[in-house]
Amino acid sequence: LSSHKKAFRELPARIRRRLHVYWTPTNSSWLNLVESYFATLQRTALHNTHYRTVQEIEQGLHRGTEYLNENPRVYKWKKV
Repeated sequence: LSSHKKAFRELPARIRRRLHVYWTPTNSSWLNLVESYFATLQRTALHNTHYRTVQEIEQGLHRGTEYLNENPRVYKWKKV
C-alpha cells in the first residue's frame, strides 16, 4: 500500500474498514534504520525460499531474527 493518502482513499470501503493506517511524518529519517533492519531480515530469512504456509513463514522469520540477534551488526544512523 502506498503511503500516500490519496491511494488509501481510492481503496474500496470494504478494504479501508479492515486496515489500520498510521501516517508517519514525511521527514521521519529514523525509519531508515527500520528499513535497513527489515531488508537484512528479508535477505536472511526469505531470500531463495519457498514457504507453503503462514506457519513456515513465521518460523523462517523467527530463525532469521534469532540469527541477527546472535550476529549483531552496527547500523550507522545519519540524519538526512
